[in-house]
Amino acid sequence: ELLGVVEADPVPDPDLRPDLDRLTGVYEHAFATLTVTAGDDPRTVVVTPSARDVDGWQPPVTSPVTFGFSSPTDLVSLDHPAPVKVAHFDPDGDRAQWMLWEHRRAPRTGDVPGAPT
Repeated sequence: ELLGVVEADPVPDPDLRPDLDRLTGVYEHAFATLTVTAGDDPRTVVVTPSARDVDGWQPPVTSPVTFGFSSPTDLVSLDHPAPVKVAHFDPDGDRAQWMLWEHRRAPRTGDVPGAPT
């Protein structure tokens, strides 16, 4: 407050029209397989975590989250309870090769089954 700095959660930019084909796919996170698909609104994506088939304890899988874009590679949750959830995608190349989810990098491992490539 003393310096006039205002901290606020990021908000989606309604004017952004990101290339969703570049981002959709399957990503392997340390604690879940993440499937990224286009949302109902052309300015959104849905990240759906599913359990990984691994030995040992894994945290519970969370519900799908719909994200809007605050930049072409930065996402902010639209339907997640506070605090907002954020994600970030690889900014380089024709296809994102990784995404940042819950402070961990998740490499892209493939396309969404049944989606056009």
